[in-house]
Amino acid sequence: IQTATAVGDPAVAALELAPVQPTPVRGTGLVGFALPAASTVRLSVLDVQGREVARLAEGLYEAGRHQVRWEDAGRTGPGLYFVRLSAAGQILTRRTIVTR
Repeated sequence: IQTATAVGDPAVAALELAPVQPTPVRGTGLVGFALPAASTVRLSVLDVQGREVARLAEGLYEAGRHQVRWEDAGRTGPGLYFVRLSAAGQILTRRTIVTR
């Protein structure tokens, strides 16, 4: 599990999950998310069959914008993946592609 770092203005109106940067991911990616209020967060990467292949963040996070490094994306293997953010009783999902 990676440590999220708070970034930018903490005033956030709604739960947000930013696209993984860079796209496509080669080696390491950055995943941004925003919380309107402090919440328990689970940020995971799933393969196309719905299996969790990486857990990027888990635990209580303060309101505001956060960024997590996906360090081992290159070891996941090339293909299509889904980044899923579960927080504040909601689930947001983004597609991403990993290449060599």
